[in-house]
Amino acid sequence: MEMATKAAALLLIIVVGYLIKRRGWVDDTAVKLFGKILINITLPAAIVTSFNTVEITPRMLYVTGLGFVVVFIGQAAGFLVARSQGRQAQALAVLNVGPFNIGLFAIPYLATFVGPEGILFAGLFDIGNGLASIVFGYTAAMLLARGRGSVHTGRALLRAVLMPVFVSYVGMVALRLAGLTIPAPVIGFTSIVGAANTFLAMMMIGIGLQIVLDRSRYAAAGRILVTRYAVVIALALVVWFLLPLPVVEKTVIIMVLAAPIASLSAAFTAEAGLDVGVSTFAISTSVLVSIAAMPLVGLLLAA
Repeated sequence: MEMATKAAALLLIIVVGYLIKRRGWVDDTAVKLFGKILINITLPAAIVTSFNTVEITPRMLYVTGLGFVVVFIGQAAGFLVARSQGRQAQALAVLNVGPFNIGLFAIPYLATFVGPEGILFAGLFDIGNGLASIVFGYTAAMLLARGRGSVHTGRALLRAVLMPVFVSYVGMVALRLAGLTIPAPVIGFTSIVGAANTFLAMMMIGIGLQIVLDRSRYAAAGRILVTRYAVVIALALVVWFLLPLPVVEKTVIIMVLAAPIASLSAAFTAEAGLDVGVSTFAISTSVLVSIAAMPLVGLLLAA
C-alpha cells in the first residue's frame, strides 16, 4: 500500500504540472528553467544529503562501474537505432534511452523489497548512471544536436565534468571512502534544498508533457521506448544468469533496470534544443510501466 501511495503521488504531481500548463499558468519554456534548478541546485543537494551517512567500501564500487556500463550500452543502442533518422534523433535517443530514475523512483521500492542494503547498492549504481548520463550522454548529445562546429568537444566535456551533479557524486564518494562526512550545519541546508528535488522533477515532466503528438513524434517516442526495453530485458537476463553475484545484489540491479527513464533527461533534452515533448512523453510512459514492473520484479525475485 505504501509503495502504491508513493507511486500515485509521483503521478499526481505530473498531472498537476500538466494541468497548470493547460490553464496557462506556465508554458513549455518553464521546463528549461526547472531543468537548470534541478541540475545545478536541488539534485546536488539531494546527493550530498543522501550519501553523507552511507558507508562505502572499495569492493562496492563494482556496482558503480556496472551502472556506467549499463547506461552506456543503452546510449549506444539508441545512437545506432536512430542513425537513419539523423543527428537530432540520435541526440534525443542518447539522452533518453539509457539513463534511469533511481533516486526519485527506484529507491522507495527497493527500501520495501530489499531494505537498507538495497538503497546502498542502488545509490552506488546511480553514481555510474549519473556519470554516464553526464560525462558521455550530455557531451555526445550536445555535439550531435549542435554540430562539431558549434560545440568544442573538450569544452563540452569539461563543462559536463564541472557540473554540480557530477562534482557532487565524485566528491561524496571520495569523502565517504575516506570516512569523512559533511558538517551538520551544511547538511541542514542541503536536506531542505534536496527535499524539493522530487517535486520539481515530477512537476517539470508534467509541464513538458504532451499527451497528443503528431504521428512522427509518436514514432520517435516509440523507438526510444522499444530500444530501451529491449536493452533492459537483455541486460536483466545477463545479470540474473551470468553474473556471479549474491542474489540480493542481483535483485537490486534488476529492479533498478525496471526503473523509468531519468527525469533529468527532459532537462538535458531542453538544453540541447531537442523535442522536449517526445522526451517527457517517453518518460511518463516509462513511469507507468515501472509502477507495475518494479513491484512485480521484486515479488518474483524474492520468491
